Amino acid sequence: MSPNQAQSEAWNGEEATHYIANADRYDRQLAAFTKVLMKHARIAPTDRVLDIGCGCGATTLQAALRARAVLAADISDPMVRTPGAGRRQKNSKTRVSWSPMRKCILSARASSMFS
Repeated sequence: MSPNQAQSEAWNGEEATHYIANADRYDRQLAAFTKVLMKHARIAPTDRVLDIGCGCGATTLQAALRARAVLAADISDPMVRTPGAGRRQKNSKTRVSWSPMRKCILSARASSMFS
């Protein structure tokens, strides 16, 4: 089994179930780091953001408050499919797209779309 396959199996199974069930608690624990990240990222209203490893979407939604568009991708299909309807609804006018990592393959050309 490759390391990527092991991670994929973990984050599409029990790890995802646990993380989703405890997402609010993890978000609170990481809130200070998210605040610092957003400060230093200097996301402008015209930026397009790629959030790789978005998990349940806490950083995605913070970026969405600042950016024009956000693409959120994670190896965990359940986490990108269920970041919580309430979380998605709290989003700003920014367009947010959620994608399992395997469906989010970027070429060098496509990566230039992001700020």
